[in-house]
Amino acid sequence: MALPVIVQGGVQTAAHGIIQDPAGSAIGARNFNGGNASGAIYQHFNNLPDPEDHLAYIPDMPPGASAFNESKGAGRRILHSHSPFLRGSPANGICRGEALASLVNTYINAFLVSAERSQDLGNDAQLLNLVPISASLYANSFAARHPGWKVSHLDQTYTITAIQMASAVAAHRSLNVPKLCLYYYDSEVCKTAEKIFTFFAID
Repeated sequence: MALPVIVQGGVQTAAHGIIQDPAGSAIGARNFNGGNASGAIYQHFNNLPDPEDHLAYIPDMPPGASAFNESKGAGRRILHSHSPFLRGSPANGICRGEALASLVNTYINAFLVSAERSQDLGNDAQLLNLVPISASLYANSFAARHPGWKVSHLDQTYTITAIQMASAVAAHRSLNVPKLCLYYYDSEVCKTAEKIFTFFAID
């Protein structure tokens, strides 16, 4: 089971593949308001010169679910995953388990919906550009600020564990998971992620 490739930068810059949007406020709305990764995605695609490439309405869906919008152009690559709101305290074991389960389910749903759309996406279905789901505002008290970080962010261990567990579930269901990239925008957060990921290395 391959680990995702860590990429430092904005996921909206991915030239190929499916792009995951950690959506929140834009779900079921008639506008594309959002911050952080979501805001960057909406601004990038909705400012492309060809209106056909712009994003279309994101359907209403519960937290943890994923869906593609109805764009017919470049925006069709965007997979909107409704970020779950992590509740409780990371000091509580039950809360930690519930938070991890919410993230695992979100990534599983992202894999399933991506596979269902694979024929329509062609070569773009061979790469899934992921982001840390519920990484800032939706992380609630699970967001931490470490020395050197400019932002509060979900501990990267939650993200990589959730992706690996979701990949294992997908394999159990004989679902083909494409090549994975995981984008971190902040350079210092990305460096920490790269260090943590070495503990997950599989020979």
